[in-house]
Amino acid sequence: MDTIQGAIENLYSVFSSFRLRDRIDACTHCHGSKDDQLIRSKSLRSLGVDELHHYIWDAMTTWGDEYDFRHFLPRILELCALDERLTSEFVDEPIVLGKLRYGKWQTWPEAQRQAVKGYLHALWELKTEHQFPWEDFTPSLIEGWLCAIAQAEDDLHPYLHTWTVSTSSAAIGNLSHFIVSDWEHVLKGKLQDAFWSERKEQRSQVVNWLTGETVRDALLNAPIQGLSPVALEWLNRARACVRPPTCAW
Repeated sequence: MDTIQGAIENLYSVFSSFRLRDRIDACTHCHGSKDDQLIRSKSLRSLGVDELHHYIWDAMTTWGDEYDFRHFLPRILELCALDERLTSEFVDEPIVLGKLRYGKWQTWPEAQRQAVKGYLHALWELKTEHQFPWEDFTPSLIEGWLCAIAQAEDDLHPYLHTWTVSTSSAAIGNLSHFIVSDWEHVLKGKLQDAFWSERKEQRSQVVNWLTGETVRDALLNAPIQGLSPVALEWLNRARACVRPPTCAW
């Protein structure tokens, strides 16, 4: 949590020069004065999901421009990381982080790019170390967060490496459940989350990683001491997926 909080505080500091403007242009058919009043009703750090979810959906398309987006960005990313209501009830996480790519964040000044990148890495560490529900016949929730980061980042290899080397019960359980729940799709070169269709190159990075030696060796050599019983169960199921077939003679 300290890592994500530090990344969020850095966002507030780096983007502090983007002040709330007196006028934010918006499509009058989509947003009226009440919408504008809502995003001005509290200080930036006090705005919650109820005040911001409509803006997040339409930021830079029918509501405001890149400058306005960067004003709200620290709070948007804070809510994305720490308030599950945003992504579970209102805006899918790939849409939230996809706004970064829409806003061409990789063309921003160096300090801003580094602040965003630091947040994305801290977010990924937070999510991989969180024990999501691991149930049969349910999509992997961690996949949604990986797909979300893929909407903003072109190269996923640093994030995948972080996951591979983690030996925590949560990280191993999340990876194992992801493999088991997606394996039929992976063997066809695909993944379950529909938002991968917008990022096919990044999807290929993940599929190649999942079917490669790095993940196989990480799972087969993963230490089982300290794993929760449910994480160990999913690890054994994932090992069965990635283990090379043995000769029958």
